[in-house]
Formats: sequence, C-alpha cells, structure tokens
Amino acid sequence: MMKTAFQSYVAIGDSLSEGLGDSGFSVDRRQCGWTDRLAGLLSMQAKSQGAQFKYANLAIRGSKMATILGDQLDEALALKPDLVTIMAGANDFMSSPEKLAKMDQQFRLSLARLTGAGIQVLVANTISPTHLRVFKPLTKKSLVVTHMIEKAAADFGVPVLDVHRIEHLQDLNYWAKDMVHFSQHGHIKVANKAADQLQLDYRVTEVAHDELEDISRSVIETLTWITRD
Repeated sequence: MMKTAFQSYVAIGDSLSEGLGDSGFSVDRRQCGWTDRLAGLLSMQAKSQGAQFKYANLAIRGSKMATILGDQLDEALALKPDLVTIMAGANDFMSSPEKLAKMDQQFRLSLARLTGAGIQVLVANTISPTHLRVFKPLTKKSLVVTHMIEKAAADFGVPVLDVHRIEHLQDLNYWAKDMVHFSQHGHIKVANKAADQLQLDYRVTEVAHDELEDISRSVIETLTWITRD
C-alpha cells in the first residue's frame, strides 16, 4: 500500500527550528536547519507520488513557548497545512512551577486546536544540555519540560521527536561554535530522526560518527567561550 505523502508543512519554534548554527545559514538560510532539511525530504516524498509540496518556516530565534504557541500557531493554522512540527521549550527551562503549569495548559490547548483541524503534528521534546559541562545544571530543568511535552503528546496520541535522548547530541561535533545551536551534523541528525518518525522513504546523507574530528573543550576554553560569547 502506497504511503500518503504530506503536501504541505509548517514549522513553528525558536532558533533551533529557524536553523541557526547550520552551515551557510548566515549567508542564505534557505535549506538550512533541520526543518528545512526535513521539508526537502517531504518534498521528495510528495514528488515521488506526483504531488505538489508547500513549506513555511515560522520559527523565530529567542521565542518562548507562549509566543510559539500563540502568534506562530495562529499563523500556522491559517495556512491549513497537512503537517506541523513544534519544537519549543529550550528558552523556558528557568520558568517557575506556576509558569510551567500555564505552559502545560497552553501546550495541550495547542495540540487540541491542531489535531481538531485534522493536522498531523510532530512534537519535539527539549534538548538535553549535556554536551558542555557548564550546561549540566540545566539538565534536570530540561527533563521537567521534556516530560511535560511527552505527557501531553501521549494524551493526544501525537508522536514525539525524541531530541532529548539522541546520544550523538552529547558530542560537540553536533553543535555549532556557539554551543547552543545544532551544527550542520546536528541539524541533519534531527531531520533524519524526524523522517524516521514520519516513516519517510528518504534521508539526508550523514557523515559517519567515527569519521568526525575529535572535539573537546578544556575548562580554560569553556571560560574563554563564555566570556567571548
């Protein structure tokens, strides 16, 4: 039985979905970022079945969940796509328990609106900031937001792109020089994981992990990076 191809896709989120950190982004953001790369795979899937494909990336750097599930979601719903991906929460790790409860309510309402409109949703949980030692105090906070997202997704029967547990994201090769955005390797890895979830026939070619250079940061290098960036 032939798979039904998505003919339209909208991405909402923060800088991770916008594509920052990918090679060439600062010159021409087109085809940069995991969402753009996923859109390329979706386009190939659609074309293989003789269908047209449309894509919009509404993600904006620095966006918190309230904005992503507010203005961005409203715009996405207006476009009436077949598929919406949501990557939100990385800028909300430090939220108070009261704000987290409101985020949970908004997240659930957003899933209800999307699924109620007949839109397929793929939700990403949050990154696990374990690739740099200085970030490790945020790990527990990221897990709280991840569990919130996963519980809501499970209740609505929405698949989860498990970014939090991608082991390769513990490797500095999968992060840009700023250490807070995916590198080209990271964006490709996430795009392919999304393609797995959507059961697409196509993947972006990856460089084998054992062929990547060995990158490490000493305490002095980390302090220099924090001071500079």
